Amino acid sequence: RRRRWPRARAARAARVAADAIGKRWAEPDAGVWELEPRRWAHSRLSCVAGLRAIAHEAGHGAGRPTAGHSTGARRDAGEWSSLADQILASVHDSVHPSGRWQRAPGDDRVDAALLFPALRGAIPPGDPRALATLEAARAELSSEGYMYRYRPDDRPLGEAEGAFLLCGFTMALALHQHGRGVEAVRWFDQWLKGKDTPLVSQPPLRIFVMGANVWRDEHEWPPARARMMAMYLAGKGRAKASGAAGRLERRARGGPRVSARGCAHELAQDSLPNPSQVAV
Repeated sequence: RRRRWPRARAARAARVAADAIGKRWAEPDAGVWELEPRRWAHSRLSCVAGLRAIAHEAGHGAGRPTAGHSTGARRDAGEWSSLADQILASVHDSVHPSGRWQRAPGDDRVDAALLFPALRGAIPPGDPRALATLEAARAELSSEGYMYRYRPDDRPLGEAEGAFLLCGFTMALALHQHGRGVEAVRWFDQWLKGKDTPLVSQPPLRIFVMGANVWRDEHEWPPARARMMAMYLAGKGRAKASGAAGRLERRARGGPRVSARGCAHELAQDSLPNPSQVAV
């Protein structure tokens, strides 16, 4: 049975941890398995998650502390929350141009360890950086149903080192947190139960074919049987209004009159944009 620490003892441990974070969070660290000291994004974000957790406990913990302890706990909670915000703000140096987290300043690789900040409460699950990191990790670090922590070099996944078991469970947790329950169960079954799931057998791409109104599985993009066709925007009525007649056509119409909410504008033939190339 899990042993519950006395509240005073837990509070002392929390203060020791928070004080250590406050003194050293800006220093480079080597983590557990890292090869060199750097300002790793996952290390700083782990500090943020821990500080938020103990700040919440200090401000809303169970029990009935004395009035003096309650005041001190609230003061600690405020200090720890402020420190968490300060550390989180510093991690702007590890946001990839695509919007996801990257391993460290100067190291733009995605890392499955960066799925943990949202899971542990450092940032909300709906944070765009968390969503972008989830998609990047799924696309770049998974192969044949196995999950890798990061790419050591340019070699294909599996040649430099083996898959990381924990990362498979982490992906399942992250998918579940983002409301993607079916995918989460598939990841969990693949790793825990050793079941063959669509993670391996399902084609990597599924597209919806408009007109035919059917879903179609593909193994490449664009599909080899696709043909390119020039399409032109045409239509009447207000854009995005209910029942609007906007559509794509194969031939451009000369000088269309486009109106919106009573305001009319004439488009000369030579002002029409070049057609977009789309695969159908």
